[in-house]
Amino acid sequence: MDEEQFLADATQALAASGIDLRQLITNGLDHHKPFSDEVFAPIAETYGFIPESFAMARLLLNVAAHLSKSEAKWAATDLPKVRQKLSTVQKHGRALQKALRDLDEEDLYAANQASIAMTHATNASLLEMIGETALEPSSTIAWNGQKAVLERPNTDPLDLDDVLASLDALDQAMEVSLRVAGKGKKGRRENATLDPLLTIALQVYENFTGKRCSLLWTEKNEPLSEAARFCVDVVEVFDTGTVPSRIVSSSAETRRKSYKVSSLEELPDFIRHYSERSR
Repeated sequence: MDEEQFLADATQALAASGIDLRQLITNGLDHHKPFSDEVFAPIAETYGFIPESFAMARLLLNVAAHLSKSEAKWAATDLPKVRQKLSTVQKHGRALQKALRDLDEEDLYAANQASIAMTHATNASLLEMIGETALEPSSTIAWNGQKAVLERPNTDPLDLDDVLASLDALDQAMEVSLRVAGKGKKGRRENATLDPLLTIALQVYENFTGKRCSLLWTEKNEPLSEAARFCVDVVEVFDTGTVPSRIVSSSAETRRKSYKVSSLEELPDFIRHYSERSR
């Protein structure tokens, strides 16, 4: 099977599990790295992968590495700073909403007078008659006694009600962003960089070797069991600088939250299960 057909089949199979392979590739997934054919071949031989599974196993590990790379970027994000900035946007957005809603007829009348004045001040023919230079057009508020609009040069007017609706949408967006950024949470957050990689790696190991994933380690965090050695080999492809204790703790945690997925059709249930255990 050529690569184009394989990707088409893999895309269809993963789509049934809620994974958009094409979108992942658009977002930066290189489905050939870091587990290239040359890198994965000795791993597959060492751990007895079924030959027919090589392509899919390698693809899934590269997807896992991509997700862990994204998780690493998230772990490196200064969330307290992010929350502070998002909160500032939300605070000022709400203040602007309130200020706009507080405008009464007198305020809008004055703003409309400014709009009329700007119409005259930008009329080159009129100003030439009195020896003055026309001003460059500027945005103003126009009001007809019922509706106020933001008049903008070279573009359509914007109803102030639409401005308020946009500010309300912005407020909702900031609230969602703040929740994801850990609003209300204190203390140091857990580094889950290896979790996506090892979660998928353990599933790949059990499904494509037919072996039970038994994780055994020495007191010095050295792998004793074959599955533990597999975890080390997979992580070293992703990042050679990972400390052994991090591999041990992450593999144990992902194993605790996991159960075996025997087919791609079971993957959505597994994802829901994993997500619930992670909350």
